[in-house]
Amino acid sequence: MRKSLLKKIGVNLLDILLIAIFIFVAFTLMSRSSSASINFNNLPSPETVNEILISEYKRTPLSPEFDNSSLSAKFTSLKYSLLEFASSNKFTAYFLNYFNKLGFGSSDCSSCAYPVSGCSDYETLIYYYPVDISLKELHTKIENDQKLLIIDVRDEEDYLKSHIPLSVNIPLLDIVNFMITVDRWSEIVVVGDNYIQTKLAAEALQRLNFHRVHRLNVPISEWDGEIESFVN
Repeated sequence: MRKSLLKKIGVNLLDILLIAIFIFVAFTLMSRSSSASINFNNLPSPETVNEILISEYKRTPLSPEFDNSSLSAKFTSLKYSLLEFASSNKFTAYFLNYFNKLGFGSSDCSSCAYPVSGCSDYETLIYYYPVDISLKELHTKIENDQKLLIIDVRDEEDYLKSHIPLSVNIPLLDIVNFMITVDRWSEIVVVGDNYIQTKLAAEALQRLNFHRVHRLNVPISEWDGEIESFVN
């Protein structure tokens, strides 16, 4: 009876699950938006950005210091698992990216524009929280942008085994130190093992005032293009 009713109104259990995940994600992101937003009139120093990155990393299951035995830790692990799913699903990925934008705000080009030209050429282009892109969109960017910078934030060992050709390996916790001298208008795509890795890396770049940051919305293990390896 219940199944026939759901079928009659055109809703299946997967739709219900996706909606539930979306509501969970929405409330989660809204609750953290005040702490994640950036004041572009007073940008944090690279040292501060690095401290924030390390602090946030330690509160995730990625950290060896993360204690998964407590109830709050189990909830955190569940949250990131749901975010991982929501990020890779076409229906919920759109809303997830939208709420991330609300929480992070847009970049300010005035702090890194050339002194002569200012940033008048860019003022109509507002770059928000790192924009999530799909595998298809990444393929298109690779074909159309020879200067595209693909940053692989996995550990070096995983990168050496297999990676996207021409991608650069910068492990997550090293990204601030390696990127502080890079042009803030570089087109960047962050790829990694999971949602947490790429999210933390992309947000660190946003705090450094990079304007064109993207995050691959699926793990690199799902990459369907050419693979390069440095391991025989």
